[in-house]
Amino acid sequence: MNGAKHGFPSCRGTFDWLWSYHPPVEIPGGLVSDDEILCNESIDTKSPASLSIHTFTLNCAGLGPPPAETLMQLFRFGRKDGEPPAVIVANLQEICPLFYAFIPSGISAAVDTAAKDWANVLDDALGKVSGITRYKQVCVECLVGLLLIIWVREESGISTQPESYSNSIMACGFGGASNKGAVACSFMCRGLRLCVIDVHFAAGIGKADIRSENMAKMIETFKFGSHEKRNLFQHDLIIIAGDFNSRLHAACDQPLVCGNEINVSTISESMEKHMDELRAQRSSKQGAWVLLQEAPITFGPTYKFVPGTSDQDPVSSGAWTDRICWWARPSVVKAEPHKYYSNEEVIFSDHRAVLLDLDVWLDGTVEYD
Repeated sequence: MNGAKHGFPSCRGTFDWLWSYHPPVEIPGGLVSDDEILCNESIDTKSPASLSIHTFTLNCAGLGPPPAETLMQLFRFGRKDGEPPAVIVANLQEICPLFYAFIPSGISAAVDTAAKDWANVLDDALGKVSGITRYKQVCVECLVGLLLIIWVREESGISTQPESYSNSIMACGFGGASNKGAVACSFMCRGLRLCVIDVHFAAGIGKADIRSENMAKMIETFKFGSHEKRNLFQHDLIIIAGDFNSRLHAACDQPLVCGNEINVSTISESMEKHMDELRAQRSSKQGAWVLLQEAPITFGPTYKFVPGTSDQDPVSSGAWTDRICWWARPSVVKAEPHKYYSNEEVIFSDHRAVLLDLDVWLDGTVEYD
């Protein structure tokens, strides 16, 4: 089996592989970092990061790609030191109309065409931003409206061979039509096993339980590798990005303030007052939600806007539906957000793009078979 030599599949030999079969009532030891025993003081975050990752998520509202010049904003990395990231991950939802999921004939060709169109335009946009820094597209995986794309910097030392990347999908939605779900990719990256996931969970107010079921199904479904199947928690770092469809449980008596770099305390108070769903789930201490980390939100709601404008939809109170979370294996990996922000210039959709620049440090004592 693949796993850290000092314990499979996590330090202290805890049995998080059980999540392959059914989520436990309590979180297995070794998955969360509350226990002081699992804190690894050997990871020095003052030294240069082992890995830098730029991730963004955007719900495209069923539309085709705009010009590459418009999408260049998604590759404006938030690092002040100007160092280009080693890995870039694009997580798109609704790259084509979701009713395609209910048309048996011709769906595959239509989805493939939409995915290729988006992948090509994003590749062009990245090339315009990165200049002399060369990136290679190493993964393109889609499921109806979902599209996951990964680029690695060519001089980063990360493998660009297709066999180094293992993908998995989880389909859900009305009648199992795959209009909702998740796509993921697993790969080795500078000594750590990384998994990136693009999600689009059930839509609608009052559907929190269904979205939790989507999350549980994703954990149970995902398997990676052609021979010896790995589950989701047989990784050192997991990044989950997409349209979680997280809603506000308490009605808003006035529109929420939109935009970027809003006063953090104002945002936090608003999310607390109106009971942001994802925040409540992470605080509930139940299921996989408790494992996820998210950087402080400093931007306004990401949904719902009048396409092509900065105006909120007049019939929507707004919500932070589009998010990026991560899980880092305690005692093995330390991940810290460099910048977490929304983009207010890519406005063709009724959603706003959300971006995360993540720095990762790896305990150099970990070895893999």
